[in-house]
Amino acid sequence: MRKLWLAFPLALLLAACTITIDISQGRIPGLYVKILGYETEYKDSKGGSYICDNTFTTGRYNFRFEGDLDRWESVFVGQTTGERSTVSTYVYGDNTYVEDPPGYIQVNFAFGPGAAPYLVSGQQMSKIVVVPTPNIIGYTQLELTFYNSAGNSGKVLLKGIPVIDNCPNP
Repeated sequence: MRKLWLAFPLALLLAACTITIDISQGRIPGLYVKILGYETEYKDSKGGSYICDNTFTTGRYNFRFEGDLDRWESVFVGQTTGERSTVSTYVYGDNTYVEDPPGYIQVNFAFGPGAAPYLVSGQQMSKIVVVPTPNIIGYTQLELTFYNSAGNSGKVLLKGIPVIDNCPNP
């Protein structure tokens, strides 16, 4: 299996939280991931997303794709500790995620208080809460592995998702 590891600067993630990735050129035959991003309900005044360590946090990641997507796996990993959440596996067409319009995938996730970087469950974001002065205590990263129907895979790693400990309770 061929793997593609990509790391992205924190500034890029905080500014746009959206990136474009091509994992088809010699990586995964017939599969092109066009857009990949994440957001949470807790944001700073510029729109940067945070995972809260002191309260429940919901969020989502999304991507657009073209081609032969069979399944993908997602896991959150502590950037310095290496602690890993349970791997979540999604099979294309199994309705455990939102696809609207076709080829645009959105997956909801949630963290309980004190659980970052561990994934807890899939709750849907329902509000946006502004954190005036975020106090960053660490970082987590989202690791996604995409597979085509032949079993070829490519991996994307989004580093620098900040974890803060001073989110206001909604």
